[in-house]
Amino acid sequence: MATPELNPRPGQGSPIRVLLIEDNAADAMVAQAAIEKAAFVRADVLRADSMARALDIAGAAEVHLVLLDLNLPDSRGLATLERMRAAVRCPVIVITAEDRAGLDEEALELGAFEILHKGRLSGERIARVLRLAEGQRKVQASLESAELRYRKLIEIAPDAIFVHSDWRIVLVNPAMLKLFGAERRDQLLGHDVLELIAPASREFVRERVRRLYESPQPVQLRELEYLRTDGTPFRAELTAVSFSIDGRPAVQVVVRDITARKAAEAALRRGHLIAGDLRAAPLLREIEALARQARIDLRRAAPPTAIGDGVAPRDPAADYALTEREREVLSLVAGGWSNQQIGDRLFISRKTASVHVSNILSKLGVRSRVEAAAIAHRIGIGADAPDPPDRS
Repeated sequence: MATPELNPRPGQGSPIRVLLIEDNAADAMVAQAAIEKAAFVRADVLRADSMARALDIAGAAEVHLVLLDLNLPDSRGLATLERMRAAVRCPVIVITAEDRAGLDEEALELGAFEILHKGRLSGERIARVLRLAEGQRKVQASLESAELRYRKLIEIAPDAIFVHSDWRIVLVNPAMLKLFGAERRDQLLGHDVLELIAPASREFVRERVRRLYESPQPVQLRELEYLRTDGTPFRAELTAVSFSIDGRPAVQVVVRDITARKAAEAALRRGHLIAGDLRAAPLLREIEALARQARIDLRRAAPPTAIGDGVAPRDPAADYALTEREREVLSLVAGGWSNQQIGDRLFISRKTASVHVSNILSKLGVRSRVEAAAIAHRIGIGADAPDPPDRS
């Protein structure tokens, strides 16, 4: 009997490829006749009389359905099923002459789609499994086509994209390698996703990822501090969405480096503050026009610094490295309080209050309390300061 071509040209009308693994020639002829009689589309039957031959065929051709005898010259019992299940992605139908109690249940637990007993291979049963194979083939072809398109889009995407599942990175694109300073994919693939995150944010991200794995959901645009492969930190914007890979939860993350943009925004805001302090109206107008063109809100604080709800937005006063006590003092300065009044309010001496004010002026880069108050109002400090007590 001529062996069908192992790799016919794919396309509409291509046959169902059935791998029949049976060492008994008579039983194989009966099974093949039943297949050919029941087939509602053309079926190519590939015959194998040993496990070794079956594995060779499965490795050389796409198989849509396997009919498997458990007892072969080189493989016996349920181990035969386990080996074949590991070699193919299509349904495996066990054909057996055994009537051992519990065999059917054991085979089903190991991944057999159905158990057919020799001597009862009716055309109806064979037709049903062939319909199953045809449906499975169409679904698999659709999934593989979608996966191929997805991977192609990922590869050419300008933004860094990676996918992680079970906390391990399973897919990265070229832009991801470049952004994180990796020369090879294996520098990232298989690594714990938290290795990419700056230490200060890891516990929070761990909890957020856990929730993403438990419940599929999108993550809106957020900021986060990442680490390159050499340990260098950088700020990035990210979006993420959870989905599943082969039934396992996974998350796709899109990352965009915003280090240069954040530096430019900070410089623009500092320039705006300085121009305001100098009352340089033409310069203020130029800076504000540039900010509008770049869609930068000069009055707004930066967005949250990590993914997930409940994360405080970045403090606009953080650039000045003010301590909590200095913020309290600056708030009162912005409210018009004198050093003596500040000292009385905070239960410190007038001299200590004066030292705090001097430090604040130095950190803000200004020379007067009026300039300090102007900056305080711009960065959101002092708006709720109480009025100073009556000096009379």
